Amino acid sequence: MSIQTEVDLFWQLLASGLLVFVIAGLLFLTLGQASFGNRVNAVSRTLAGLAVGVLAFWLVGFGISFGKSFSGVFGWSGFIPSFMDSAPTYPAFFIYQFLTAAIVVLLSSTPVANRLRFGSHLCWSALMAGLVYPICAHVVWNGVDKELPGGWLLTSGFIDFGGSSAVCFVAACAALALLVGAGRSKPVHTKNIKALIVDRQRLAWKACGVLLLWLGWSGMTGGRFFEMHESVGRVMAVTFLAGGAGLVLSLLPSLLIRRTAPLHYMIAGCLAGLAAISASAHLVPAGSAALIGGVAGILVPFVDRFLIRIKVEDSTLITPALLVGGAWGVVAVALYGDPEVLGLERTVGERIALQAVGVFTTGILAFGIPYLLLRVVSLFVNPWASEQAQREGLDETEHGVADPMSDIIEIMELHAQYKSLDEGIPNAEAHGIQNLAVAYQRVVDALVDSSGFARALFNTVPDGVIAFSVDTLRVTRLNSAAGVILGAPSESIAGREVTRFIDLKSVPGPDGEAVEPVTWLDRCCKSGGPVEIRVVRPNGTDFKATFCFTKALLKDGPHYVTVFRENVEGRGVAWLPKKPAQAEKPAKKQETSSLKPIVVPELLNQLCDSVHSIFDGRGSHLNRSWSPDLGIMTGDRNRIRGLLLGILTYAANSTQRAQAALAAKVFKHPETKDDWYCFRLILDKHVNIYAQAGEEATHPLQKAEAEAKRLGGFLATEADEEKPTRIDLFLPVIGVEAKELVASSEPVAAPEGGINVLLVEDDERYRMVIRKLLSDDHCQVIEAADGQAALQILKEYQINLVLLDLSMPQMDGFQFVDHLREMPVEKRPPIIVLSGQELTLEEAARLKDSTRAVLPKRQDPIPKIASEIKSILASQARLSGGVDS
Repeated sequence: MSIQTEVDLFWQLLASGLLVFVIAGLLFLTLGQASFGNRVNAVSRTLAGLAVGVLAFWLVGFGISFGKSFSGVFGWSGFIPSFMDSAPTYPAFFIYQFLTAAIVVLLSSTPVANRLRFGSHLCWSALMAGLVYPICAHVVWNGVDKELPGGWLLTSGFIDFGGSSAVCFVAACAALALLVGAGRSKPVHTKNIKALIVDRQRLAWKACGVLLLWLGWSGMTGGRFFEMHESVGRVMAVTFLAGGAGLVLSLLPSLLIRRTAPLHYMIAGCLAGLAAISASAHLVPAGSAALIGGVAGILVPFVDRFLIRIKVEDSTLITPALLVGGAWGVVAVALYGDPEVLGLERTVGERIALQAVGVFTTGILAFGIPYLLLRVVSLFVNPWASEQAQREGLDETEHGVADPMSDIIEIMELHAQYKSLDEGIPNAEAHGIQNLAVAYQRVVDALVDSSGFARALFNTVPDGVIAFSVDTLRVTRLNSAAGVILGAPSESIAGREVTRFIDLKSVPGPDGEAVEPVTWLDRCCKSGGPVEIRVVRPNGTDFKATFCFTKALLKDGPHYVTVFRENVEGRGVAWLPKKPAQAEKPAKKQETSSLKPIVVPELLNQLCDSVHSIFDGRGSHLNRSWSPDLGIMTGDRNRIRGLLLGILTYAANSTQRAQAALAAKVFKHPETKDDWYCFRLILDKHVNIYAQAGEEATHPLQKAEAEAKRLGGFLATEADEEKPTRIDLFLPVIGVEAKELVASSEPVAAPEGGINVLLVEDDERYRMVIRKLLSDDHCQVIEAADGQAALQILKEYQINLVLLDLSMPQMDGFQFVDHLREMPVEKRPPIIVLSGQELTLEEAARLKDSTRAVLPKRQDPIPKIASEIKSILASQARLSGGVDS
């Protein structure tokens, strides 16, 4: 064997080794796309597909591809080669061609990896490696290194050097046949915790995959010489360049429209650029290669949107990347290739037409053969996994490998189904998840303790307890004592309107006028005091009873909960908390105590951040557009936040691979001329925003509409299958109950005998804990998420004490203190700093003489910090002449 032959053999084996990197990159991409229950299936598909593919290609595929040509369509010799009497480079040539066929198999099956059964995938691998790819490779390449008649496209002058059509476009069309045969995937709505976890580590798998793919693709183009050719280096260089150009320019539409750089478009753009340059890598200079790859990359988002419109969705984006890359790359040969190589006897138009014929031919073969066979096979067996298997993952159903968390998930579902926490966590140590199991078991133990006490109290208390829905006023829960007092079995009371027993219509308003039951119940919940109402038993008798109402959020929605007792002469109602005699005067303050200033941009940014993971997990994107100085509205923050969060969460769970835009603006109401906020959410996909039959009480937008009315606003929706879906929420800038409070030009004073505390903290959970610990009858906590919002609140409220975090967005604690120094000394409220880390000497000097204390946020900070804060509050109250501590 000559030195040249040895060098050529070494290069063919090295190029084949680079193709293994392509296969590894596709495996990493599949693992990055696969859910928790499909990762074993992804690895198994790759290994078994390679094994079945090499056998099918050795038996028939190699002969069909490169045997003696029959009419230029397929080969009829060279089947089952033994490699004993062949040339030294012949086995290396076989290895390279088989690995190319394996890449086609993986590229075509990855888009439906989580939907195709394992046995079906093995059959698909044999079909692609043994028939579909070999026929396409024959018409494109057979005879390229021989003087014998070859494939009819090659003999016609068609040029595809590295596989833009024979590999990439063929794989894309075959994947398209699978996607069309599988039908549109249904969005899976599940309470399974595995579907709610966003595994950020999967992004690292995808990044490794595209790097390996990028590296290995140079072996597909450079190895096409089948010898150590002088142009190998140049071909590999332009391949790398085209992949990079495709990756960069694929981000251009997203950067211009949404100001984001999605990773899935980066991967698809790189793949499209590599697919496009494969056909002409030996003919074009570096500048043309970058242009070809860049055009393919920039077209990927538009092809993806087109496929979604025709209801063919590929969440991996492999299909749109290969479609645009393969087709454009073949046509680009006629536009940018060396005319001397292409042939001067043909015009540019004739060369384009010839290349287009090649694309059309390979596309018809690659789509038609698999689609027809798939339709025939589907008549006898179902090649697709069941919906339950797709939802839970194919690892267990196809490979018998259970998810390590399956036991815990099963126990959690049993707890939710039977509303019982008696079942423990089994086999935690065996699965290596004992930390999670122990933590959940502690939660279960705590809930068992509290719920057991609550059940005992509910069932044994001698007073009646009834819970009824806010929307329908129908009784959903009651204890046995309620049935005894009302003189009817509990089963006959449940499900009926509470007004059948409690005469709410006879209750007068504060001025003697008649009011709606819901309005009156809301007033009772806010006042918290006992009221006397007439009760009618089912037998027609009536009596007076004393009720105490409150509101609670139960599993099936918001409810009124009431505890009541029949009035008996001499017994009174001492069991109920009574208001002090002077409570009538400050009733308005009690009614509006939950109404606080809300910084709208801060609230909207927090909401968008909280639902970002839901949109991202479903391949969607939420765009936000509003001015940072949009303003402040006054109202019940928790109710407004819950309303907006409910709408955004419903939109996120109802769409897949969609674009959503949330905008906010202030406008004048056409009738009242008051300032109102309009929160507009637009989805580029059709969403069924109307309740189906039988779900009027549970549809999320139905609940949001009712909540908007209670807040003094309204909800407007527009849905058309041909147009984007629009949801408009209109809320008054000043809440209905807050108008009188905010209209005053005087600063809002503290509660009588108490103080106002301004809590400046960007962590909403931390704010909630501090608020619960400090809020009482003599302390009102007003919240702000950054220094800028806190300065605005200082202008409207009379603040007695500031609790200040140092690390915040927009304006941090140090900048806030600097602004406060500009105020007169007598008007500056004292400041307590809550620091999450130790201050440096420079930072401590910056806060010197401006703060009362610096309290560190320790690992378990809340009890001690609360104690120290209350001590300072007590001294502040004494200094200001407030209540005696």
